[in-house]
Amino acid sequence: MESQLLQIAISLDLAAFLAVVLLHLVKSTKYTIRLYALQSAAVAAVLVLLGVVEDERGFIAIGAITFVAKVIIAP
Repeated sequence: MESQLLQIAISLDLAAFLAVVLLHLVKSTKYTIRLYALQSAAVAAVLVLLGVVEDERGFIAIGAITFVAKVIIAP
């Protein structure tokens, strides 16, 4: 179970990193917004995953707020 969570966390970190790199390469506004949302979703998912693993409701709440604000509202 723990190794699966580690693999998920690494995948989410990789997705966020790739989104940052691609944000510098993409010139289209439409794709920039999608990459920003992907990066924000990955960060929010890491926060929620960390909250579940550590049994911290604060991380889960901040992850949910981050998701709503940066993935749904901001774009």
